[in-house]
Amino acid sequence: MLKYFASPHLLCRKVHAIMANSAVCLLVVSLLLLFASCQNAASDGEIAAKNGDDVDFSWPLPDSLKNTLLLLSFNNASTIVFLATTTEPNSTLVVTPRYVGRINVSDSLGQGLVQFTLDDVSSRDAGHYVCMRGPKEEDVVEDCGKTLVIIDTPRNATVAPVGPLLTGSDVKLRCAASSLSLPRDHNQPMRYRWFEALPNHGRNSSFLWRELMPKEKERSIDLDDPSLGNGNDSGSGETEPEPEAMTGGDFGSLNNVVELASLDRSDDGRVFACSTSEGLDLWSTKSLPFVLRPEWKPTPSDMTFTPAISSVTLTSGGTTEVTCVANCRPLCSVVWQKVSSDDRAVTLTETDTLSLVKVGRQQQGTYRCVASNPHGNTFMTLSLTVADPPVPWFSSTTHVIIVVVVATVILALGMTGVTLVIIKCRRRTTPIVWPGFTRNSDAVPLSPLDTRPSPVSYC
Repeated sequence: MLKYFASPHLLCRKVHAIMANSAVCLLVVSLLLLFASCQNAASDGEIAAKNGDDVDFSWPLPDSLKNTLLLLSFNNASTIVFLATTTEPNSTLVVTPRYVGRINVSDSLGQGLVQFTLDDVSSRDAGHYVCMRGPKEEDVVEDCGKTLVIIDTPRNATVAPVGPLLTGSDVKLRCAASSLSLPRDHNQPMRYRWFEALPNHGRNSSFLWRELMPKEKERSIDLDDPSLGNGNDSGSGETEPEPEAMTGGDFGSLNNVVELASLDRSDDGRVFACSTSEGLDLWSTKSLPFVLRPEWKPTPSDMTFTPAISSVTLTSGGTTEVTCVANCRPLCSVVWQKVSSDDRAVTLTETDTLSLVKVGRQQQGTYRCVASNPHGNTFMTLSLTVADPPVPWFSSTTHVIIVVVVATVILALGMTGVTLVIIKCRRRTTPIVWPGFTRNSDAVPLSPLDTRPSPVSYC
């Protein structure tokens, strides 16, 4: 029959009646009152439970504790659960006040089995329940006890990349969360569920999700459901079978890391989230959505010139500007270089615009726009040709020749009777000067022809 004692004196009297030894009585009372520094002992197994559960404990009694006094301790010698003898099936048990009304010990100690039920457990009950022979650390009996793990819902689930999200490579996303289960050194594995937002969803921060799992189990769920109580984990501690193929065909195993094969620029904008549990179907709320933003090494196809040219021809003294734009992630730095005949490059400017002002022959050649980011660099070339200005057909020397030729022809033909000969000169917008005549006129009268020496006029 099970009896409870809240008074050390009653406890001592009962133990004395059991053991008929006052020394043993003093030892037991000392165990109950002494705050001994006994370290947590490793158990041979764990029992997982939620707050409010009734938990059944059971494990075989070592031969060394048969036909003797059994002291069951919680975490250390200062917290005794119960005291019993293992000499007979219906041994009288002594239970400490903390567990009065909550513990039910079976009559199995005489058969070499420790069995008891602890009702309405809470986080205060989480810890190591160990067998002891006495109050010292060395009195802990190995391989005799269990650890009670109070499972709580994990918090702060997050998704983060493992390394850079570089296109063309296999990338990984990791799910992590904070464990609130007790004791902290428990061995309950964290379980994970992965989700991807369906395309064209996510407006107003509301997503429709599909769970990443074997194709035969594929289903869509609303991840905004805070319970997420449809997990595959039954709380039994059994390992779930490894998925053979992920939905979409490009995912690795669904543990805390999901792997995406050969990331591409088309993956930009895909959204993932995860949820975690340490058992008993207590799943965390979803993590914040993680949006894939692939990065890439720049290529020539990512570069453009404005205006869209690859070569330009300028007259000597001419001017032009060319802007170089690179589509990069992360952003590229841009420099302009002049390439010499031996393929050496000299940096001209570290801005995206190349300005060529009053160019001459020495500036003719190849220019290179180089775009760089942490993943690499590339370039695009621009060819510049400088041409000489055109020579005017009507020079000042030509003016004199024309006047002389015309006057000679007239004289040769005997055209002395001509009353008026008009010679017109035009050369761009240069003002015309006729010595001895009106300024800024493009015509001069020669009438009558003057037969004096050097009958030459010029402009």
